Amino acid sequence: YQKYLDYVVSNEIWNEPDLEDFWAGTVNEYIELYATTATAIKQYNSALHVGGPALSNLFNESFINPFLDSVVAQSLPLDFLSYHLYYHPNPYYFKIVNEYARAKLHERGLDNTELINSEWNPYLFSFDTYSEWGMDDAHNAASTASALTYMQESSIGKMFRYAFDNYWFGMVDWLDNWRYPGYVFKAYHELEENNTRLVVNGADTLGTTLVASRDASGASVRVIVSDNTSSANGYNLTFTGLGTSTWLYKIY
Repeated sequence: YQKYLDYVVSNEIWNEPDLEDFWAGTVNEYIELYATTATAIKQYNSALHVGGPALSNLFNESFINPFLDSVVAQSLPLDFLSYHLYYHPNPYYFKIVNEYARAKLHERGLDNTELINSEWNPYLFSFDTYSEWGMDDAHNAASTASALTYMQESSIGKMFRYAFDNYWFGMVDWLDNWRYPGYVFKAYHELEENNTRLVVNGADTLGTTLVASRDASGASVRVIVSDNTSSANGYNLTFTGLGTSTWLYKIY
């Protein structure tokens, strides 16, 4: 309930104002909109979280720099900085981009500002040719799992996958059939149910990740291995600290 409440009271102001399709005005005009709206929301209820600007390209310094500079200069409320990211080749890039955002905030003394990736997906799509690749395959699943694992070691606050039910980007199709990346989130949910995260070794920053958990009784260990880059045909897993008893295992 508390997590749901956090999402409800977070107010993201506008969507991708660095794209003409969503914002026809200038950067300064967006800043004026943000300042007016964020201030009004806080005056109405100071407990409500406000943030933005939900940029499509966080590296667009002609937008992000004046926005953050204005937040500091005008003492504007900024509970969270939000951005979007669609990227396919190496999911470690999700962590790189997030830490770039953290550095931008740190430079301006905004270290307590939460970071939210409010729209992400490793799937690629061309709106020019309406060609698609990686929408529903093992590569997307591997990229999704690796991105989620890498981001466990980042300063991200929340990540919102786009989307749950969507023809191009969905974790399920419009008939509610699970797609490859949807099963990744199901696996992560089961991993989290164990509560205790285990120390692992053997991953890299090139797309191969490893994450594991164990339940309170010690009777269940769950492991997710993800690899979207190498030509490996399999992996050797070694466990320590399990004792001498016999363990049953399942591979999914």
